[in-house]
Amino acid sequence: MRWIRDGSVRDGQQTRDGIRAWESEWESRGFGLFAVEIRSTGELAGFTGLSVPHFLPEVLPAVEVGWRLWPSALGAGPGHRGRRGRRTVRIRRARS
Repeated sequence: MRWIRDGSVRDGQQTRDGIRAWESEWESRGFGLFAVEIRSTGELAGFTGLSVPHFLPEVLPAVEVGWRLWPSALGAGPGHRGRRGRRTVRIRRARS
C-alpha cells in the first residue's frame, strides 16, 4: 500500500464501500476491477483491471490499468497479464 493514498489499510466498512464503488463502475462504464487468482492454487492474489483514477483529478479524463497484488503474488505474472489485457478492450496507446 506504499503508493496508494496515505498507505493505510482499509477497515471493513471502507472495504465494503470500495467494492460497491467498483461494482458501480462496472454497471456505468462496462469495465472495472476484478479479482486475480493464482491458477495453480486458487489463492486470491489481489486485483487488476481498468478504472478511472478519480483520486488523481489532474490526469482526468483518463482510464488507468491498475493492480494491487499481495506480496506473495509478485513475480508470478498476474500484473503483467493484467497490463496486456488492454488489447482486449482495444486500447491503442498506453502511458505509464
